[in-house]
Amino acid sequence: ILTVHPEDFQAEVQPGVLRLDLEDQLSKQYGLFFPPDPGANASIGGMLANNAAGVRALRYGSAAANVLGLEVVLADGTVIKTGSRSIKQSAGYNLTQLFVGSEGTLGLITAATLKLAPIPEHFATATIAFPDVTSAAHTVHAVMGMGLEPAALELLHADHIQWMNEEADAGFTVAPSLMVEFTGASASMVAEAMATTRHVAETNGSTGFSGTSGLSARNAMWRLRHGTRERSHRRFPGHKWISMDASVPISKLPELISYCEEKCRERGQESRVIGHAGDGNIHLGLHYDPADARAAKAAVATGHDLITKAIELGGTCSGEHGIGLGKKQYMVPEHGAEAVDTMWVIKRALDPNGILNPGKILPDLP
Repeated sequence: ILTVHPEDFQAEVQPGVLRLDLEDQLSKQYGLFFPPDPGANASIGGMLANNAAGVRALRYGSAAANVLGLEVVLADGTVIKTGSRSIKQSAGYNLTQLFVGSEGTLGLITAATLKLAPIPEHFATATIAFPDVTSAAHTVHAVMGMGLEPAALELLHADHIQWMNEEADAGFTVAPSLMVEFTGASASMVAEAMATTRHVAETNGSTGFSGTSGLSARNAMWRLRHGTRERSHRRFPGHKWISMDASVPISKLPELISYCEEKCRERGQESRVIGHAGDGNIHLGLHYDPADARAAKAAVATGHDLITKAIELGGTCSGEHGIGLGKKQYMVPEHGAEAVDTMWVIKRALDPNGILNPGKILPDLP
């Protein structure tokens, strides 16, 4: 951590700083935090290179929305600075956003100026159970349409709720559920928003409500949420996993979830859909015994179907996990050949010898 400017809600950091270390220092010394929260204790450089998001992106945006400037080393060793410390910037090409999310294919981030936010005064969190995932998805759209502005709005499968109960004796109703959080300057404001959300959920058939307030209770709930992936992997030792990360406009979320469940039923798979439902981003983790070739093929097929459907609905193959090697084939279907050709022009201009994270993001040239 190079410098903190608490009066401007900014910090200048190097890429190896870990998210939780940064959050710990900012909260204790300044009452501030860096909003992106992907769950894992990622490095800041990795979060920026991947444009990480997480549960708080609904209110604060992804990593791209929380960075003002970068120091970047180009392929030839040239060091450039992008952006400035001004919140408003309209001077030339937005090179900061070019490098954020580029997965190290255009340059290496060596420093960043981050936007910070004050820790809210009051928190209200709740887990709301539903008879099915579709009812939960319709509630998401209704809540967002009312302008309630939750800080987080997460979708969880019934199995994940059950595993949370077993681990922490949480007492949640075992059913498809939404985890909701409101924050604000007054307790009455967040309580009113939560009460309205509860009413909306009840009109959509909710079957259980477990609410609480305060920072410590809030942190405990999100620790359970962030442990979902590891908890799932422990349940099926030795299995391989394919994780999908599709995102669509929130009006299309119920359709995408229904389609996903249908494809899983057709192939005899467990559809444990979770995700950042408030911004239309869902994750589907499919596991299989590596010795079962048929199951492996089916998992790949379902992943392909989900991504193809998301693109068809006006969405993306990746809301936050990035492209890497595994999703290069979807770049042209999502963006079009002309746009991908333009990306190649940028790549060749900045990395003519192809030495920066070669083979990632862009499909091979014909």
